[in-house]
Amino acid sequence: MRKDGIYCVEKTEGFWCVDAMSKTFAHIFIAAILFVSAAFAADKVTSEYTSTARKNALSYKVFEGDGFTQVSPGLGGYQISYSGGDARTWVNIKYGNTVVDLYGDSMSHAGGQFPNKANDTVEWRGTITAKGFRPYAVIYRIDSTNPDNNKRISRLLVIKLDGANSKIIGHTQGAKEDAEAKALADANR
Repeated sequence: MRKDGIYCVEKTEGFWCVDAMSKTFAHIFIAAILFVSAAFAADKVTSEYTSTARKNALSYKVFEGDGFTQVSPGLGGYQISYSGGDARTWVNIKYGNTVVDLYGDSMSHAGGQFPNKANDTVEWRGTITAKGFRPYAVIYRIDSTNPDNNKRISRLLVIKLDGANSKIIGHTQGAKEDAEAKALADANR
């Protein structure tokens, strides 16, 4: 560096010189690019799991007949409102004080009669960021009965998380249902 604040580098074709301000700006610009790139690279898509087992419930209410509603822990400000009645069970999404009613869509996506949430597992699809896990979808298994042959129908339902506008965006079924459910969730985030 010369005394006048100019940086110079000798090259075969002569000297290459930059003033101190330009060099400082270049360093800040490069650092900002690297920081932003690292931030985007840090958003890793993954799954986390919670349970709707009654022993883990935050609340449980029984209604006349076989009806019930249970609130189970969730992720990212969401909770699972697991409900049942008339030999059917399904998942609703609770966000803050709002419960998004997914009964109708759950029944139509189940593919048969008397749909029931098949197990206690709920898969949360999301990204890991500097602020932690950010879910954008829920995947859960629902079973029903084919009315024509009484055989079990098993599917994965995919719920897009969008606060009070959360909704079922589809279902998958068959040998590749897990990968297909994740792909559906990821494509709609």
